Amino acid sequence: MNAKRLIRAAWLALISLSGAAVAATLPFDISTVEGGGGVPLNVVETGNPRGPAILFIHGMSQSYLAWLPQLRSSLATRYRLIAFDLRGHGGSGKPWRPEDYNDSRLWADDIEAVINAKKLERPVVVAWSYGGHALLSYIRHYGTARISAIDLTGTLAGLLQVVRTPGPETDKLMAGSRMRESRDLEQNIAGYRAMAAGLSARPLPPELKQLAFLTGLMQPGYVRRAMTKLPVQNADLASQLNLPVLLSMGSLDREWPIAACRQVVAMLSHAELSIYEGFGHFPSAEASERFNRELAQLVQRSVK
Repeated sequence: MNAKRLIRAAWLALISLSGAAVAATLPFDISTVEGGGGVPLNVVETGNPRGPAILFIHGMSQSYLAWLPQLRSSLATRYRLIAFDLRGHGGSGKPWRPEDYNDSRLWADDIEAVINAKKLERPVVVAWSYGGHALLSYIRHYGTARISAIDLTGTLAGLLQVVRTPGPETDKLMAGSRMRESRDLEQNIAGYRAMAAGLSARPLPPELKQLAFLTGLMQPGYVRRAMTKLPVQNADLASQLNLPVLLSMGSLDREWPIAACRQVVAMLSHAELSIYEGFGHFPSAEASERFNRELAQLVQRSVK
């Protein structure tokens, strides 16, 4: 039996065991990919090397660790899972100049670099929160030919501008954002602590909440300030999204009312809305089993 057959036989033996138990033992292959303008990007891969690929793009002030409920789930027994730290985040490079963050081409080039370096063949792309803007930057410059489907979660990716209703909740959101941009480290830390607690409508597992807080601290304030200058109006791209799009949205997400989510679905030719009743901005962690099941269904529909 040659080496390829041995690997396949070993893999088939593994997936006959409990998927979650197997996934917990699979190693993470961590590498560095040169992104737009030469910025080093921290890239993580795990899962079935022969399975369809899923590329995960995290949100503002987070990292690939936000996807642990997917990377260490039974998804890894069937699919090739790739996640990376956005520029200015986690283990990726954090250039100083504002222009390294406010040009959509750079964010697009980062995603293209990961797709090329990992030789991904039309992956399904999952984008959370600010990751939706990174993904739409990619589509603006590279189109959709190299991806097979999109799962947007906790984001409308600039496809519709939502005006926040004035009031205490909006004031709280804006105050937290200002704290996380602050040059005062004491305020900065307090802002990230509040962010970790506010990601979900129900308490996250303590380890995930702690990781969200600590990863937030790895994003310098100057990066966050520069990122707010990236143009995020993407309604003009709606006609290009002629591929399956799943919106996975929490009914209690403080940023995205379900009425606005329905408007976006109506704008797109192949879109569906999955509402997570009673959950907030982070469905992939708050209701990970359901999220993973629906993501797997999206992948299976897309690879046919």
